[in-house]
Amino acid sequence: MKTKYTVSAIALATMGVAAPAMAQETVDIDVQVMQVALLEVTQSSATMTIDDNSGPFMGNPSSGGNDFSNVAKMKLSSNYDVSSIEVDFPRRANSQFNGGSSLSTFFGEATCQSGFCSTPSGSTTALGVFPAISTLDASGNFMNGGGVQQFHDGTNTSIVYDGDSGAPSPGFAAGVTEFGLGVGTKWDRTFVGEPTFAEPGTYSITLTATIMP
Repeated sequence: MKTKYTVSAIALATMGVAAPAMAQETVDIDVQVMQVALLEVTQSSATMTIDDNSGPFMGNPSSGGNDFSNVAKMKLSSNYDVSSIEVDFPRRANSQFNGGSSLSTFFGEATCQSGFCSTPSGSTTALGVFPAISTLDASGNFMNGGGVQQFHDGTNTSIVYDGDSGAPSPGFAAGVTEFGLGVGTKWDRTFVGEPTFAEPGTYSITLTATIMP
């Protein structure tokens, strides 16, 4: 015997079968940024000692000539290729300095911090300097020559350093790169209107390095 069951629309409503209810739920997505590039100081300062008017790079003393081991140091650690390192510093126009150079319209400004120049009797407030940056060799020395080092070009701009300017692909590959920073100057590169030769004391300039993507 065939048994047939039928249910009317009215019966469906009576049985409580209704349309799906509207629901709203949320989820949170976190984006975690890891250390991609880091520039850290490994040697925070270096001292150039002036005992003549020869004007070398970081001479210690200057009468001994250039000293490429006597530099402040930084280390770049990066997971990607970095295009350049920008080095900024306070600057003053060449015309404001004694001992000016036709090679430069602006000098870095190293200001008197201590010593006779800082006493009430002192009257030398600053020295004009040429800041410079270079990668370091295996011995930790400032690499000089061949386009590897870069001195300030004398304009009213910071240094933008991309390593070996003669390389096919300037910049710094992912990994670790070490840099040296220092200055070159002479004792007669003082402000116009101040003593021609810098008074004894310590003159300091801050070089600020920034990673450029």
